Amino acid sequence: MREYVRWLRPNAGAVAVLFLLALVAAGLQMAEPLFLRFIVDRVLLNTHLERTYRFRLLNTAGMVFLALIVASNLVSALREYRQRLVNNRITIALRRALYERLLNLPMPKLWDISVRFADT
Repeated sequence: MREYVRWLRPNAGAVAVLFLLALVAAGLQMAEPLFLRFIVDRVLLNTHLERTYRFRLLNTAGMVFLALIVASNLVSALREYRQRLVNNRITIALRRALYERLLNLPMPKLWDISVRFADT
């Protein structure tokens, strides 16, 4: 676990942004059912409101709901993009560390490794 944290440490800011984007996306996705409940219970089934006011409220709530869905999808897409970037950076860092380690190995050790791989 310490090694994993050590690899993530140079990307701590990016990981924090990912965590924040994940929280925002989850919050926006949790708000969608609340909007539907508001539209059905407080607008469509509310017979105490005037017809024109109910229609105007339905249009307004529908536009806000549509904006919420678009914002939620945009935040999710941004989170996925940022997550791919962080994953690629960590993968490249690990590959570089492995390459540096292989460069510093003595020749007999490299020979033993190549013979083991050749036998499999």
